[in-house]
Amino acid sequence: MKTFHLQLIPDEDIPQFQRLQLSEVDITFTQAVQSGIHLRHKENEHHEVLTMIVDTINQPHDGLAEIAAMGYAEGICAEAYLGIYFSQSRLEFMLNRIAKTVYFVESLSYQELLQAAQERL
Repeated sequence: MKTFHLQLIPDEDIPQFQRLQLSEVDITFTQAVQSGIHLRHKENEHHEVLTMIVDTINQPHDGLAEIAAMGYAEGICAEAYLGIYFSQSRLEFMLNRIAKTVYFVESLSYQELLQAAQERL
């Protein structure tokens, strides 16, 4: 059986930010059942799994209040990831899009964001 292993890794260009990295891994049926792991499959994926992931990402984070108030931190929408996904499952498509388009941080002040922007100039 296959599932995805997800982890956050430092962004190559902006180390203060993290990016989602996913890899497909083999697991046993026992691991799946005992751990409540969502198995990877292409057909008939449940919209609830996609919504749960997006809701988890969108949870408010106290460390970003200052940045969110300025409009620099926004949530994502599950429906934006339910478009054309060709040979990938909807879940894989969504996770790949998040990996390419969403930055994650543990905490970041406006000053730290400004410093990161200045370093990139």
